[in-house]
Amino acid sequence: MPVNVYVSVSPSITTLSLSYGGVTESTENGFGMKIGVGKEWWVGDHWGIGVAGQFFFGSNKAKGTIQPTWNTTAGGVAFSATYN
Repeated sequence: MPVNVYVSVSPSITTLSLSYGGVTESTENGFGMKIGVGKEWWVGDHWGIGVAGQFFFGSNKAKGTIQPTWNTTAGGVAFSATYN
């Protein structure tokens, strides 16, 4: 019986922007990634439902003369329905 477990990795190009009090700060393009691990269960002859945990990461240098690096992380849960 198949276990229907998956791992996904999605590298990306990221950018960030922040506006406050009429001032906008932004970053240069940087590296980002999404990593996910999930499982699906068959609930009918053609239908499956699933759940996945996801982790997101980004690293960007700020524009301007002082260039700190902005690192961002996040996590989430995704639900899916599949018709095959």
